[in-house]
Amino acid sequence: MSPLEPGNSGPIRACQTHMIQALTQSPRVRFLVHALQLAGCPLSAARHLAAETCPPGLAGGYDPLTHQVVVCANECTTPERVEAILAHELIHLYDHCVRDLDLMRNEHLACTEIRAANLIHCQSLDDYFTTRDRCVKQRAAGSISVIRGMSRARATPLVDRDMSPLEPGNSGPIRACQTHMIQALTQSPRVRFLVHALQLAGCPLSAARHLAAETCPPGLAGGYDPLTHQVVVCANECTTPERVEAILAHELIHLYDHCVRDLDLMRNEHLACTEIRAANLIHCQSLDDYFTTRDRCVKQRAAGSISVIRGMSRARATPLVDRVFDQCSKDLEPFGRIPFHRECEALAYSDLRLLHRWRKMIK
Repeated sequence: MSPLEPGNSGPIRACQTHMIQALTQSPRVRFLVHALQLAGCPLSAARHLAAETCPPGLAGGYDPLTHQVVVCANECTTPERVEAILAHELIHLYDHCVRDLDLMRNEHLACTEIRAANLIHCQSLDDYFTTRDRCVKQRAAGSISVIRGMSRARATPLVDRDMSPLEPGNSGPIRACQTHMIQALTQSPRVRFLVHALQLAGCPLSAARHLAAETCPPGLAGGYDPLTHQVVVCANECTTPERVEAILAHELIHLYDHCVRDLDLMRNEHLACTEIRAANLIHCQSLDDYFTTRDRCVKQRAAGSISVIRGMSRARATPLVDRVFDQCSKDLEPFGRIPFHRECEALAYSDLRLLHRWRKMIK
């Protein structure tokens, strides 16, 4: 089960030694190997891994025809470097074997390079929506330019398309809705805050993987599927950018509660709790008559959502809300406050960033 081959010496053997170390000691490499095994794509080090001397500019590679991962011996400068290269290429193997991506297609290659950069290399959370996204885009475009032998100028548009929830071929209401979703992801303080909070909590959001715009039945504005971890915004409800922002933020609360708080949205009381939180933090922002009108708004919205999701009457949904209302309406995470206006949202976002930087300083 090792990538060592008898007779190798010097840089190649040293690289193979680092690869064995990564396979046996690196949590993320071991995780990826285990994930491949569980998905029906078992990895044999002797069959699927190799260390070779490569041309300048290459650190490693994955050959979808032979299912072989190569780590370039001339880039094996440290164990950490080898671990990163190996993990990067295992993402490509996973995407090809498990996700059935065709790496001969430019858009599929762009997607797997984005995922590898995002999951393996660009881990800095400072200035999340500029520095980190820029890191992912630049790394992915650089990889594509080397693999395809094209300029970065030609590779960058391929990456830009796969960095968004837009899918080629969509038009009309769905594409307009996706455009509003991108606008919310890049400009809305509360949506950016929620994505950042998910990232900090170990639940990173990939727009291409976790967000979708679809045409829905009447009465639905959006939804969150806890089985696929996917947020859907209904294109027929995407009437304005503000409407899309509210729907997206609402569903991201559900994603947060499921992924971070471990709520089981199949249970009625957990569903009621997350619907209360979404109504409280996203929709019912009026300060007039705070302790009557606003509470009524939260309860009515939560009961309405439950009645649609469960297919039950409001009369049956209301007691579910009432039972958990006091507890769940006081839970203001991840904002830590009711974001009554844009200034509150921006302040919460600033607090979160400062907290993260403080945690990094004291480590």
